Amino acid sequence: MLIYLQSEIRNESAVSKSRVAVFKVSGVMRGVLSWQPFTKYVIAQNQNVAREKTLSIVGSKHRLKRHQIKVENISVVTDAENIDDPLVKMYLSGEG
Repeated sequence: MLIYLQSEIRNESAVSKSRVAVFKVSGVMRGVLSWQPFTKYVIAQNQNVAREKTLSIVGSKHRLKRHQIKVENISVVTDAENIDDPLVKMYLSGEG
């Protein structure tokens, strides 16, 4: 088990910066009485991975199942102007 985890960590660190991008994922999630809009910025290899990360993060934070989250738009972000997440902002500015 430990060997598998170490190789997985090595594989993740081997992903070069040129293969990943920052994605803006927006959609709606089920609220108490209605659907609530959300926007999340994630660093991922492609749109499918960005979608999965967003479903995981939003579902975990708000205790929602995947069918209670609807992703409507996924786009690549090139400027860090409107991003609140400090890690994503640092990545886009070239410091990370």
